Amino acid sequence: MKDNLSAKSATGIGDIHQETIPILNSTKIRLTAYISPAGNDSPDQRKPAILILPGGAFLFCAPSEGEPVAMRFLEQGYQAFVLEYTTYRSNRNNKEFMPQLCEIAECLSIIHTRAEEWMLNPSRLCLMGFSAGANLAACYSTYWKETFIAEQHSNRVRRSGRRLFNRDDSINKNRNNGIYWDGMPIPVKAVVLSYPVLDRPDNDRWAAELQSNISLSDEEKTSRKKFKNRSNRTLLGTDEPDEDILRRASALYHLNPDVPPTFIWHTAEDEMVHPVQSMKYAEGLYSLGISCELHVFDKGPHALALADDETAAAHPWMMLVLRWLDRNLK
Repeated sequence: MKDNLSAKSATGIGDIHQETIPILNSTKIRLTAYISPAGNDSPDQRKPAILILPGGAFLFCAPSEGEPVAMRFLEQGYQAFVLEYTTYRSNRNNKEFMPQLCEIAECLSIIHTRAEEWMLNPSRLCLMGFSAGANLAACYSTYWKETFIAEQHSNRVRRSGRRLFNRDDSINKNRNNGIYWDGMPIPVKAVVLSYPVLDRPDNDRWAAELQSNISLSDEEKTSRKKFKNRSNRTLLGTDEPDEDILRRASALYHLNPDVPPTFIWHTAEDEMVHPVQSMKYAEGLYSLGISCELHVFDKGPHALALADDETAAAHPWMMLVLRWLDRNLK
């Protein structure tokens, strides 16, 4: 579905083309493209691109971690994309393990297929996630060669009633009548993880320990249990996953030499996601010889998004990640 609108940027970027594309024939799973004019149309001068996965505990996609982040990257010369992936709002009865991974793959394929039209260089493509979205970004970066993602995608294509377009199909065809991923693995050049969930078993134990020190009413306990069950169901296909399933959805246990360079930032005061996970993940990347940069800021809660308050300890994260991307998207 094309929005067919060009919005004048309030930040002085110029005209911005915005387009929303349904993923796997779902109006609730959407890729939104934010495209600004390229300065040079030659292939080696096309812009880098970033695909952003907001957080929201798999219950929704947090608005503060979507479009505002995309606009910030547009200002810095990127073509930006935001995926509103499967959440509890869009599928309350999910029975599949991590259905979001094949949604990411299809979005990456769309970006590759339309790279020339969108004036971007697909070999300079970064995947970025916040919180739950960072859980997905990290898992995609470890699982991107696994066949289960393509198999799951094929099953959903069949259920959607749409045909599969391959990457050689003309970009002039009606894109809404086809599914743009042929099942071939699609890597990214770099990954950015913002306060990520990387070890779900550890995070559950840590959160339970924190909760044991808090006095909660029965109603509050029931509400928290319902929240957790819905989140698990949306990501893992079951309300109460066992340890093996939790480990499968934890990138920390699946690190391998094919993981791309990774930037991680977290805050030491995060009470939703255990920051030690980020340190362990960086250590694992280092042991494999994979380029990694880690920042753990001393102050700040979970879900800081852009951390635009200049007094916030994590405020410099965007400047740091842009410098890192300059080195790693060459």
